[in-house]
Amino acid sequence: MGLKNTGDTTRQGARIGVRWRIADSWNMRLGYVAQTLHSDDTQYAFKPLGGDRRALSLQEPSGNDFDGLSATLSGDLGWAHLKINTAVQSHGLDRRYDATVATDRFGGAGRTAYDESDSIEALVTEATLSSQTGGQLNWLVGLFATEYSHDRTGDVTQQTPVRLLYENRRRDHVDETALYGQAAWALTDRLKITAGARVFRLGVETQAVARQAGMIIDTLDSTRSDSGIAPKLVIEYALRDNILVYVQGSEGYRAGGFNTGTTSAQPYGVAGGLQPYRQFRSDELVSYEAGTRFRVWDDRLVMRLALFGIDWRTIQSDRIGTDGLPFTGNIGNARNLGVEGELAWVDGPWRIDANLMFAEPELDSPDPGFPIPADTSLSGVPNLIANVAARRALIVATLPAWVSGSVGYVGASNLIFSADGRYPMGDYWTSDLAAGIDLENWSVSLRLENVSGSRANTFAYGNPFLVGVVDVTTPQRPASLIIGISRRF
Repeated sequence: MGLKNTGDTTRQGARIGVRWRIADSWNMRLGYVAQTLHSDDTQYAFKPLGGDRRALSLQEPSGNDFDGLSATLSGDLGWAHLKINTAVQSHGLDRRYDATVATDRFGGAGRTAYDESDSIEALVTEATLSSQTGGQLNWLVGLFATEYSHDRTGDVTQQTPVRLLYENRRRDHVDETALYGQAAWALTDRLKITAGARVFRLGVETQAVARQAGMIIDTLDSTRSDSGIAPKLVIEYALRDNILVYVQGSEGYRAGGFNTGTTSAQPYGVAGGLQPYRQFRSDELVSYEAGTRFRVWDDRLVMRLALFGIDWRTIQSDRIGTDGLPFTGNIGNARNLGVEGELAWVDGPWRIDANLMFAEPELDSPDPGFPIPADTSLSGVPNLIANVAARRALIVATLPAWVSGSVGYVGASNLIFSADGRYPMGDYWTSDLAAGIDLENWSVSLRLENVSGSRANTFAYGNPFLVGVVDVTTPQRPASLIIGISRRF
């Protein structure tokens, strides 16, 4: 296309918060937040071309708009603390991809665009009752309910002459309710046990229709529901006043759903065959952790060290079909064993924070409908993440100020499951420097991100129709200077 500097991005937003003190122990908070984000083009490049170059037939703009209104009532009942929160949220997403390389799959020719749109409207309400703190037994019970609708569209359009080759219209209506609670019991001055559980039910109703060349090729009007119990258990023991050891286990759950919008190039498989299937199953994650937290040198240094294990069953994964359109599959069972640590050191005006995580995420039992070599690393999950940050408080002309800096590392991973590691990404460093000063009710800050000017590959994906066609790279954002101005009221 011969274009340069096409990726301009504009972000605008507003946030308003109001607090009303109804009585001595009762408060009402109202909040509103809105944001619009628009990019003129995507940010990836073609690796074979070198540098930040690529060869596409169309620009790929995107938009992301969000707004939400919330209200929170909290107060003291004497025997317990009550908190009720409700929020109304709206989220709109629009994006375009160049589908020219796949136009023949949809019966087209020449420049072709794939336009996606998502519109989400949600109502969320949550109420909790918690005990007064300080006793031998502390407890919390809560009720959660949400209802939301998600409208999605996907159109493949030939540009010259303009012709709609494929269209997909889908609506999901979801309602979820959950009752949860936990209790922390201090059996002795040193031993505490915390146990909890979440009982949930989720129902989804999906309606969808897809057309190719004006003919209906896929339609669905169906419902499904999922329910279960997710428990949690934590045991803590204080070896000394400054040394604590603990073990914990918890379970997470994600509901299943439906795939829609298939084309003749990607029919749905049947049980025992290859995915995608019409329905994808729920997945379950069980995590275990054992570690220690301790404080030394008059609490100037606080550290946490832990060993963890994760058992993930019937993993849901968003994949790309042979027609270039997305679907959700269950790829099998995986495990992840690792170690993590973090520390915070505070001494006078100085504060230093550091964290490190090393893991070995592997798919140990692939689903027969999604043939992947066993012991393949989980896609998109690095085996090493580390970060160190330092901050120093200052006085500049009698005004409080600060300076800070950080450096981090994100380890290597792969975009998709591949025995030969064809789609590598990650293995890069991050860095930033910042400074700020307080001027009574005003604050001013400067932040320089990507100080080293690294151009490493953060994400080896740019366009669903290019997967398997050309290797892409998404470099880090160039060194950027950010100015912040805020006022306290």
